[in-house]
Amino acid sequence: EEDKDDDDDAPPFDMYFQNDGARSQRYSPFSANTGFYYMRSTPKARLLMHDLLHSYNLISMYHSHQHVLCQLLVEHYSKHGLRVKILGHDLFSIGQQYHRKKDFMKALIYDRPEPRPYIFHWSWTAGKGEKLAYSRETGMWYLRDECSEERIRSSDSTESSLRRCCIPLAEQ
Repeated sequence: EEDKDDDDDAPPFDMYFQNDGARSQRYSPFSANTGFYYMRSTPKARLLMHDLLHSYNLISMYHSHQHVLCQLLVEHYSKHGLRVKILGHDLFSIGQQYHRKKDFMKALIYDRPEPRPYIFHWSWTAGKGEKLAYSRETGMWYLRDECSEERIRSSDSTESSLRRCCIPLAEQ
């Protein structure tokens, strides 16, 4: 099978990550947030994931898959030419912005800019309760109140049952 990496029409990156915002050596130089990311099925990306899945000992030692993945990103970038794209905060937001970028959050809540972030991953936020409260407070929560987590888990998960729980963009 022909390697899609050499296809001129292929997107230029193997993996896309939200920007974690942490500038410590632990996450350098990419500062990739591993809570939500997109990986194309390229040979380079598959090799990285193979190495990550065989790194349980390191993940256990550091108590962080993110730390290990960030190390592997550097290794695979330099050894294998893995192409990594770190996405901008405006459209791929994280909890760091909620806690540290008050102007951005005020604009998001009150001015409702278009386009709004496609994703708001509540990293840098302690617990599930806070994440839920912040999601609702900022208008980044897209489930109806009557659709609790328990109801979703116990539902038949058909498209129609999930549609009843999701708030369409037109109603937001």
